[in-house]
Amino acid sequence: MIGLFWENFRISLGSIFANKTRSILTALGIVIGVLSVTLMGTLISGLDRTFEKSMAGFRSDVLLISRMEWFSGDVDWWEMRNRPRIREEYGEKLLARSQFVEAVAPVSERGGSIIKGDRRIDSRFFGTTTDYLATNTSVDVEKGRFFSDGEERSGARVLVIGGDVADGLFPDEDPLDKYVKIGNYKFRVIGVLKKMGKFMGLFSMDNQATMPLGTYKRLYARRGWMTMRV
Repeated sequence: MIGLFWENFRISLGSIFANKTRSILTALGIVIGVLSVTLMGTLISGLDRTFEKSMAGFRSDVLLISRMEWFSGDVDWWEMRNRPRIREEYGEKLLARSQFVEAVAPVSERGGSIIKGDRRIDSRFFGTTTDYLATNTSVDVEKGRFFSDGEERSGARVLVIGGDVADGLFPDEDPLDKYVKIGNYKFRVIGVLKKMGKFMGLFSMDNQATMPLGTYKRLYARRGWMTMRV
């Protein structure tokens, strides 16, 4: 039995040396295959962690109501555009009629440049109410404060900026109580949000600014893209 084993080993070894190129390519293929499987597993695990981290701010007890679908699938964009617009009073009715709804935050948004002196950063800015904090656990004020109900009702020109906006416009100074411009309008910075990182590793969630919804409607648009956080 031992002799048969060594004979088979000798034949196999001889075959390897007789066909060096084929043997090397075979071994290389095995190594590449093992590495590919290992790297794919690592990549999938990394994507899972990134997805979980990105979705952590979306609470399981919060509904996001939007006129447009996140993933359109078979629905044409023009069909979604023809859907009825979401109105602020819908949220008020939800809050008044449901015993389970604790907070409703209407959110309107648009893009634009935020300017401080000779510095400029292209960003997204939102108009919302004070209930926005109650419906979004990923948002936390690191410096200063969020705007008040009184500032929301009066349409005060105050702004809470994200970390990227603060770094881009105020690299060497405290942004609190400083003024920035969005279009032709000046805003006083009253708060800076704690950095949240990138969503799915694709775009920064810190390149944003938030103002009172009353201010947004007065300065920019009474009709526009609005979503609800319930």
